[in-house]
Amino acid sequence: MGTESKPLKIYMLPFFAQGHLIPLVNLARLVASKNQQVTIITTPSNAQLFDKIIEEEKAAGHHIRVHIINFPATQVGLPIGVENLFAASDNQTAGKIHMASHFIKPEIENLLKQNPPHVFIPDIMFTWSESTSKDLQIPRLVFNPISIFDVCMIQAIQSHPEAFVSDSGPYQIPGLPHLLTLPIKPSPGFARLTEALIKAENGSHGVIVNSFTELDEGYTEY
Repeated sequence: MGTESKPLKIYMLPFFAQGHLIPLVNLARLVASKNQQVTIITTPSNAQLFDKIIEEEKAAGHHIRVHIINFPATQVGLPIGVENLFAASDNQTAGKIHMASHFIKPEIENLLKQNPPHVFIPDIMFTWSESTSKDLQIPRLVFNPISIFDVCMIQAIQSHPEAFVSDSGPYQIPGLPHLLTLPIKPSPGFARLTEALIKAENGSHGVIVNSFTELDEGYTEY
Protein backbone atom coordinates (compact mmCIF):
# COMPACT_ATOMS: atom_id res chain seq x y z
CA MET A 1 0.00 0.00 0.00
CA GLY A 2 1.55 3.31 -1.08
CA THR A 3 2.16 6.15 1.30
CA GLU A 4 1.09 9.67 0.46
CA SER A 5 3.59 12.48 0.94
CA LYS A 6 2.74 15.10 3.53
CA PRO A 7 1.46 18.38 2.09
CA LEU A 8 3.83 21.31 1.92
CA LYS A 9 3.16 24.35 4.06
CA ILE A 10 3.41 27.33 1.72
CA TYR A 11 3.17 31.03 2.59
CA MET A 12 2.36 33.58 -0.12
CA LEU A 13 2.73 37.35 0.27
CA PRO A 14 0.99 39.44 -2.43
CA PHE A 15 1.87 43.08 -3.05
CA PHE A 16 -0.69 45.81 -2.36
CA ALA A 17 -1.95 46.20 -5.94
CA GLN A 18 -4.70 44.48 -7.92
CA GLY A 19 -2.39 43.45 -10.74
CA HIS A 20 -0.11 41.70 -8.24
CA LEU A 21 -2.68 40.43 -5.75
CA ILE A 22 -5.19 38.80 -8.11
CA PRO A 23 -2.75 36.50 -9.97
CA LEU A 24 -1.00 35.44 -6.75
CA VAL A 25 -4.33 34.62 -5.09
CA ASN A 26 -5.23 32.57 -8.17
CA LEU A 27 -1.90 30.77 -7.86
CA ALA A 28 -2.65 30.09 -4.19
CA ARG A 29 -6.01 28.58 -5.14
CA LEU A 30 -4.38 26.39 -7.77
CA VAL A 31 -1.69 25.13 -5.39
CA ALA A 32 -4.24 24.49 -2.64
CA SER A 33 -6.31 22.43 -5.08
CA LYS A 34 -3.27 20.13 -5.40
CA ASN A 35 -3.57 19.15 -1.72
CA GLN A 36 -0.99 21.62 -0.41
CA GLN A 37 -1.48 23.85 2.64
CA VAL A 38 -1.46 27.48 1.54
CA THR A 39 -1.51 30.62 3.66
CA ILE A 40 -2.00 34.03 2.05
CA ILE A 41 -0.48 36.80 4.16
CA THR A 42 -2.10 40.19 3.67
CA THR A 43 -3.65 43.23 5.35
CA PRO A 44 -7.31 43.75 6.37
CA SER A 45 -8.54 45.81 3.41
CA ASN A 46 -6.69 43.69 0.88
CA ALA A 47 -8.12 40.51 2.40
CA GLN A 48 -11.65 41.83 1.82
CA LEU A 49 -10.98 41.82 -1.93
CA PHE A 50 -10.90 38.02 -2.07
CA ASP A 51 -12.38 36.69 1.17
CA LYS A 52 -15.48 35.24 -0.53
CA ILE A 53 -13.31 33.33 -3.01
CA ILE A 54 -11.24 31.86 -0.18
CA GLU A 55 -14.39 30.74 1.65
CA GLU A 56 -15.51 28.96 -1.53
CA GLU A 57 -12.13 27.21 -1.73
CA LYS A 58 -12.44 26.09 1.89
CA ALA A 59 -15.95 24.79 1.22
CA ALA A 60 -14.48 22.73 -1.61
CA GLY A 61 -12.15 21.08 0.90
CA HIS A 62 -8.97 22.92 -0.04
CA HIS A 63 -6.44 23.78 2.66
CA ILE A 64 -6.16 27.53 2.16
CA ARG A 65 -6.39 30.32 4.69
CA VAL A 66 -5.62 34.01 5.14
CA HIS A 67 -3.28 35.37 7.80
CA ILE A 68 -3.97 39.03 8.55
CA ILE A 69 -1.11 41.39 9.35
CA ASN A 70 -1.28 45.05 10.30
CA PHE A 71 -1.06 47.69 7.59
CA PRO A 72 1.26 50.47 8.85
CA ALA A 73 -1.09 53.33 7.97
CA THR A 74 0.07 55.60 10.80
CA GLN A 75 3.76 55.08 10.08
CA VAL A 76 3.44 56.09 6.43
CA GLY A 77 0.76 58.76 6.91
CA LEU A 78 -2.22 57.12 5.22
CA PRO A 79 -5.90 57.07 6.22
CA ILE A 80 -7.13 53.82 7.75
CA GLY A 81 -8.32 51.47 5.02
CA VAL A 82 -6.17 52.82 2.17
CA GLU A 83 -4.01 49.77 1.62
CA ASN A 84 -4.00 49.13 -2.13
CA LEU A 85 -2.67 51.09 -5.12
CA PHE A 86 -6.17 50.87 -6.58
CA ALA A 87 -7.23 53.34 -3.87
CA ALA A 88 -4.36 55.75 -4.57
CA SER A 89 -5.57 58.99 -6.16
CA ASP A 90 -2.10 60.51 -6.60
CA ASN A 91 1.59 59.60 -6.77
CA GLN A 92 2.19 60.65 -3.18
CA THR A 93 -0.37 58.16 -1.88
CA ALA A 94 1.02 55.46 -4.16
CA GLY A 95 4.50 56.14 -2.82
CA LYS A 96 3.28 55.76 0.76
CA ILE A 97 1.63 52.43 -0.05
CA HIS A 98 4.88 51.25 -1.59
CA MET A 99 6.74 52.44 1.52
CA ALA A 100 4.35 50.41 3.67
CA SER A 101 5.57 47.25 1.95
CA HIS A 102 8.89 47.75 3.77
CA PHE A 103 7.32 48.51 7.16
CA ILE A 104 5.66 45.09 7.33
CA LYS A 105 9.02 43.30 7.31
CA PRO A 106 9.31 42.80 11.14
CA GLU A 107 5.83 41.26 11.42
CA ILE A 108 6.50 38.91 8.50
CA GLU A 109 9.83 37.88 10.00
CA ASN A 110 8.16 37.08 13.34
CA LEU A 111 5.58 34.93 11.58
CA LEU A 112 8.25 33.05 9.64
CA LYS A 113 10.28 32.47 12.80
CA GLN A 114 7.37 31.28 14.94
CA ASN A 115 5.79 29.01 12.33
CA PRO A 116 8.20 28.51 9.43
CA PRO A 117 6.81 27.25 6.11
CA HIS A 118 8.43 24.78 3.75
CA VAL A 119 8.34 27.45 1.03
CA PHE A 120 7.88 31.23 1.07
CA ILE A 121 6.49 32.91 -2.09
CA PRO A 122 6.56 36.72 -1.78
CA ASP A 123 5.79 39.15 -4.57
CA ILE A 124 8.87 40.49 -6.32
CA MET A 125 8.23 43.96 -4.88
CA PHE A 126 9.19 42.74 -1.39
CA THR A 127 12.92 42.95 -2.12
CA TRP A 128 13.77 42.63 1.59
CA SER A 129 12.46 39.05 1.50
CA GLU A 130 15.79 37.93 0.01
CA SER A 131 17.79 38.62 3.17
CA THR A 132 14.94 37.50 5.44
CA SER A 133 14.62 34.11 3.76
CA LYS A 134 18.38 33.66 3.71
CA ASP A 135 18.74 34.50 7.40
CA LEU A 136 15.91 32.13 8.37
CA GLN A 137 17.00 29.46 5.87
CA ILE A 138 13.56 29.25 4.29
CA PRO A 139 13.40 28.41 0.56
CA ARG A 140 11.99 31.35 -1.38
CA LEU A 141 10.36 31.51 -4.79
CA VAL A 142 9.72 35.01 -6.14
CA PHE A 143 6.36 35.76 -7.74
CA ASN A 144 6.53 38.13 -10.71
CA PRO A 145 3.10 39.22 -12.03
CA ILE A 146 4.43 40.24 -15.44
CA SER A 147 5.24 38.08 -18.46
CA ILE A 148 8.56 36.47 -19.34
CA PHE A 149 8.79 38.91 -22.26
CA ASP A 150 8.75 41.83 -19.82
CA VAL A 151 11.34 40.14 -17.59
CA CYS A 152 13.64 39.59 -20.58
CA MET A 153 13.24 43.19 -21.75
CA ILE A 154 14.08 44.58 -18.30
CA GLN A 155 17.17 42.36 -18.01
CA ALA A 156 18.31 43.33 -21.51
CA ILE A 157 18.01 47.03 -20.68
CA GLN A 158 19.99 46.52 -17.48
CA SER A 159 22.68 44.48 -19.26
CA HIS A 160 23.27 46.97 -22.09
CA PRO A 161 23.60 50.52 -20.70
CA GLU A 162 25.71 51.40 -23.75
CA ALA A 163 22.57 51.22 -25.89
CA PHE A 164 21.12 54.25 -24.11
CA VAL A 165 24.05 56.69 -24.14
CA SER A 166 22.56 59.01 -26.76
CA ASP A 167 20.29 61.85 -25.66
CA SER A 168 17.82 61.16 -28.46
CA GLY A 169 15.83 58.05 -29.37
CA PRO A 170 14.65 55.69 -30.55
CA TYR A 171 16.77 53.18 -28.63
CA GLN A 172 17.15 49.60 -29.83
CA ILE A 173 17.21 46.97 -27.05
CA PRO A 174 20.07 44.55 -27.86
CA GLY A 175 20.06 40.78 -27.55
CA LEU A 176 16.34 40.01 -27.68
CA PRO A 177 14.76 37.47 -30.06
CA HIS A 178 12.89 40.30 -31.82
CA LEU A 179 13.87 43.83 -32.82
CA LEU A 180 12.48 46.14 -30.14
CA THR A 181 12.96 49.86 -29.65
CA LEU A 182 12.08 52.39 -26.99
CA PRO A 183 11.07 55.93 -27.98
CA ILE A 184 12.65 57.42 -24.84
CA LYS A 185 15.54 56.58 -22.54
CA PRO A 186 14.70 54.59 -19.36
CA SER A 187 14.63 56.93 -16.36
CA PRO A 188 17.17 56.70 -13.49
CA GLY A 189 14.28 55.69 -11.22
CA PHE A 190 13.50 52.76 -13.51
CA ALA A 191 17.13 51.66 -13.37
CA ARG A 192 17.25 51.79 -9.56
CA LEU A 193 14.00 49.88 -9.14
CA THR A 194 14.73 47.16 -11.67
CA GLU A 195 18.25 46.67 -10.34
CA ALA A 196 16.83 45.89 -6.89
CA LEU A 197 14.18 43.59 -8.37
CA ILE A 198 16.69 41.65 -10.47
CA LYS A 199 18.99 41.26 -7.46
CA ALA A 200 16.09 39.88 -5.40
CA GLU A 201 15.18 37.47 -8.20
CA ASN A 202 18.74 36.21 -8.58
CA GLY A 203 18.92 35.45 -4.86
CA SER A 204 15.84 33.21 -4.93
CA HIS A 205 15.40 29.49 -5.57
CA GLY A 206 13.32 30.33 -8.62
CA VAL A 207 10.86 32.75 -10.20
CA ILE A 208 7.15 32.18 -10.85
CA VAL A 209 5.78 34.36 -13.64
CA ASN A 210 2.18 35.16 -14.52
CA SER A 211 2.32 33.79 -18.04
CA PHE A 212 2.29 30.67 -20.24
CA THR A 213 4.55 29.27 -22.95
CA GLU A 214 2.37 30.16 -25.95
CA LEU A 215 2.18 33.81 -24.88
CA ASP A 216 5.93 34.17 -24.39
CA GLU A 217 7.12 32.00 -27.26
CA GLY A 218 10.71 32.86 -28.10
CA TYR A 219 11.44 34.27 -24.65
CA THR A 220 11.07 31.26 -22.34
CA GLU A 221 14.61 30.12 -23.24
CA TYR A 222 16.15 33.61 -23.45
